[in-house]
Amino acid sequence: MHDHVRVSVEPGSDVQEELAVIVLPEDAYQLVVPPALTLGLAAGDVFAVDPVTSQPKVLRRGGNLTIWLHPHGAAEEARSLSDEVAALGGTLEGSAHEDRVFIFTLPVTATFPAVEAVFNRFVEQHPESEWYFGNVYAADGVTPLGWWEAL
Repeated sequence: MHDHVRVSVEPGSDVQEELAVIVLPEDAYQLVVPPALTLGLAAGDVFAVDPVTSQPKVLRRGGNLTIWLHPHGAAEEARSLSDEVAALGGTLEGSAHEDRVFIFTLPVTATFPAVEAVFNRFVEQHPESEWYFGNVYAADGVTPLGWWEAL
């Protein structure tokens, strides 16, 4: 069984997301399931919640990537990616917002080129779809966080 903690989805936003966590000592949490809205986190990450902003602050990375896939009318096909993702050591964690987003966890050891190939192939077959990493880039969507280099 796990506990839950609420975090602010974006700096300055009133929108919050409830995350499934394991409560750790010293006001820290380990993320059990990747978020559907909050950028910067993946399953296994240890984080604290800023008491003023309610934003999560990663203390230690768990070595996983969060992938969000918006299949735009191809929900069943998105589910079928679970086999390809499993071959890379990952899992389909589930979907949110009435199957408008599918959430995957993959180990960073699967390598970026292999992960990108799976999801780029999906988008080629379903051009209205899009995907992105939930914990690879800074809030600007461009600057790599680089946390994987330390692993």
